[in-house]
Amino acid sequence: MDRLAESLQLALGNEREKSFLHEQENQRLREQFNGLYAAQIRMLESTYREYEQARRTGAGQKELYDKLLGIIHEIKGDDSKQHLFEKLIDQNNDNVMARLREECPDLPKNDRMLFAYTVAGFDKTTICMLLGNISPEALNMRRSRLRKYLRTQAPPSLDLFLRKITLN
Repeated sequence: MDRLAESLQLALGNEREKSFLHEQENQRLREQFNGLYAAQIRMLESTYREYEQARRTGAGQKELYDKLLGIIHEIKGDDSKQHLFEKLIDQNNDNVMARLREECPDLPKNDRMLFAYTVAGFDKTTICMLLGNISPEALNMRRSRLRKYLRTQAPPSLDLFLRKITLN
């Protein structure tokens, strides 16, 4: 009985260590992403704060919203950096992005990016901004549709994809 308890404690300790290491890798990945887009991310955060304030007061909201969408478009529109970002994700996540591209070639870019941002461990607020300033409810709906799409396609890595999309 003591041996079983010892084994369980050891296994639990190993799982905690894996979880801690996974979170460290996600943090490193977020930092690398921010490095790729440092100027745009700072401008995005600043503009988003201004936009939220304008939304409450109604002053200059349209101009700030357009500026916000422009910054988001710059970040999303750079395919070479998006591919680099996906390669960074692949390094620590069982080549999940390469598998997703291969097994679901018809997946729209926005859904692929939602998947990538989730796997990278970005919080909901950041993902909402990166996907075009959508609401948290819209984000939940997009994740739900993505899970449904993946189940319908039934790719070989379905279980891996579903685990990754529900991380956040």
